[in-house]
Amino acid sequence: MRVGRVALLVLVLGLAFQACLFSGPRFPTPDRMSPEQKVEATRRIVEWLECEECIDGELRAVLEVGEGAVPSLARALLDGPSPAALALLRADLRQRHGELSAFARRHPEASFDMTADQYVEHYASNYVALYQVRSARGLSEIGGPAAIRALREALAGDFLREDARDAVQRALDRAERPWWWPFGRRSG
Repeated sequence: MRVGRVALLVLVLGLAFQACLFSGPRFPTPDRMSPEQKVEATRRIVEWLECEECIDGELRAVLEVGEGAVPSLARALLDGPSPAALALLRADLRQRHGELSAFARRHPEASFDMTADQYVEHYASNYVALYQVRSARGLSEIGGPAAIRALREALAGDFLREDARDAVQRALDRAERPWWWPFGRRSG
């Protein structure tokens, strides 16, 4: 009787493992996506690239898109945020700099000695690097030849900051590991 329970337990665990292993993306390949699926995929990717705390499953939502996310993630890695998004950010940063400068003038104990250009460039650069790092992570988690190609192309260019370059290199190393590698392959 005990052998029967063990066999049943092994069977149930095996089926559960197989279900996890073979539960792939819920979206078709990019060339077979409907317009609605493309819109949903784009929404998920933007939420991942722009989330602040990223605690609501944003990356998992992108991984569910699977290969369909690779072209957009590759563009985000290679081109960064859109020019319109950067223009809005820069305008917001200039306004914020003005507010901080005014506060520092009223409160001499508050040290704030960055020029507006330095402030805007510093935080805009962080925003671009964040896009690149998150794009690289998404590509490494999805994997596949197109993702690896995009990661290699980014490393071949000279547009990545050092910290972003390190993150892209780690993402490429991770993406090139075989599926059976036990130490940190892909989580999706």
